[in-house]
Amino acid sequence: MLRKLGYSIIQLILLIRNYGFSTAFSLWAQLFFYPGSTARVRSRLFRNPVRLRKTDSDIEIFNQVFAERQYQWPGIMELQPRVIVDAGANIGLAALYFARLFPDARICCVEPDAGNLALLQENTRNYPTISNLHGAVWNTSAYLEINNPEGFSAGRSLQNAAGNTSIQGYTVPEIMQHFGVEQIDILKMDIEGAEKEIFGEGDTSWLNKVRILVIELHDMYRVGTARAFFRVMQHKFSRLYVQGENLVCYLEPEAF
Repeated sequence: MLRKLGYSIIQLILLIRNYGFSTAFSLWAQLFFYPGSTARVRSRLFRNPVRLRKTDSDIEIFNQVFAERQYQWPGIMELQPRVIVDAGANIGLAALYFARLFPDARICCVEPDAGNLALLQENTRNYPTISNLHGAVWNTSAYLEINNPEGFSAGRSLQNAAGNTSIQGYTVPEIMQHFGVEQIDILKMDIEGAEKEIFGEGDTSWLNKVRILVIELHDMYRVGTARAFFRVMQHKFSRLYVQGENLVCYLEPEAF
């Protein structure tokens, strides 16, 4: 209990530093004192209420995104991205953060879990620049299934399915074709271990069309994901930042 209280106070301090006392305290109070199993957060930071499941990992992710600002790395405000792809969008919190930073950017979200997708659609409904796709990034076009349905929804990992399922796996070029984009300025990948298939078994020539890759590696789910990633990426980025749980790679397209 004391650890949880201490953590919440740290988050409040970070929110105050980022958004000022009034906005921060309102956010903090709604996150921790909203009655029931879900919190509906209302703030000038968002165009509509943002719904978070208090029994899932949503509040923890909210704090990572908005309090710890794990998607704000050195130099990000100098960018003027036109297209951002959020692979593993969960309930849309990173997309909302990017939409606040870059209101004119088109943000294309991909999310495999149906429950997450429903909240993603609800949380981004007043953002015409955000589009959503039910599916997952994979190394090939394939039907997929969740192999760990228990536990927090942010940790869903995927595997090939024996037959047709509701989850379609797409390659990055197929996702670009679906959204009608030719280049990705920021590709955020939080895909719970699918990096191993994408970088270890797939064609990665699409990296030529990506300016910045923001990725979380998940060796805890699939041993070898980091090795597969760095085997492809070595000597192919001009800058590399560690920001929270993410690696931020500025790519050298001609190297792929």
